[in-house]
Amino acid sequence: MNLRVIIAEDEAPARHKLKAQLATIKSIELVAEAKSGLEALTLIEEHQPQLLLMDIEMPHLSGLDVLDALTYQPYIIFTTAYSKFAIDAFNHDTIDYLLKPFPLQRLKAAIEKAEKRINLIYNSTQVRGDSIALKRLVSKCDDRMTFIDLNDISYIKSEQGSIIAHTEKGIKPLQMGLDQLEQKLNPDQFLRLHRSYLINLDRVSEIQRYLNGKLAVILDDEHKTILISSRSGADRLKMIFEQGS
Repeated sequence: MNLRVIIAEDEAPARHKLKAQLATIKSIELVAEAKSGLEALTLIEEHQPQLLLMDIEMPHLSGLDVLDALTYQPYIIFTTAYSKFAIDAFNHDTIDYLLKPFPLQRLKAAIEKAEKRINLIYNSTQVRGDSIALKRLVSKCDDRMTFIDLNDISYIKSEQGSIIAHTEKGIKPLQMGLDQLEQKLNPDQFLRLHRSYLINLDRVSEIQRYLNGKLAVILDDEHKTILISSRSGADRLKMIFEQGS
C-alpha cells in the first residue's frame, strides 16, 4: 500500500528538492503540494493524506497554525531550517523533525518511522466495512508490548511530547498521537476535551463551570482527576450530554 503524502513548503527550491527526493521512494504517492499554510489547510482537508511533510514558517499560516486549524489530522514530518520549534512540534502528532538541508537517507528514515506507525495502527484495528474501529490500544516499552482495554482508560494525555494513557492499571505510553486517536476511537466513548487530552466519557462523574466558558471535568478514577476543558471542548461536551438528557 502506497503512503499518500502532501508536502507544504513555500520556498520553490526546497519544494522541488523534496519532490525529487520523494520520487525515489517507491512507497510514496504524492497527492498534492502546497505553497503556503493556507493552501496546505485546504489541500489536507480535501485529500486527507496519511502523511504531511511541512515547513513551519510559511506565509499566512505557520505549519503549527495549520495543525491547530485542521479537522482531519495526518501524521506529520516537519521540514524546517529552525530547531527552535521542535518542542511545539512534538506536542502535535509529529513523527520526525528534519532540519534543512537534510539528505535523502534522513528523509527515508523518517518515512520508515511513519510507515511503522501506520502499520501498527492497522495491526491493532478491526475493519468494519469502509471504517476502521480500534478494539484496543498498544503500549510499547523497550522490547515489551502490552495491550490496553479501552474501558480501562480514564483519559489519554500528551505529556512533554509523549502520549500517555491513564488506566486502572497505571500509566501506559502509546505510540499513536492524540490526533490519530481522536479519529480512531469511538466518539461515543472518547472526547477531545482539550488539545492535550482525550477523556473516556464513561468515566466522567461530575462537570463544573470554570472560567471563560471552560468546564472542569471530574473523573471517577482513584485520584478523582480534574481536567479543564478548552472552550471548544466544553461546547462539544455540552452537546453530547444535552443530546443524552
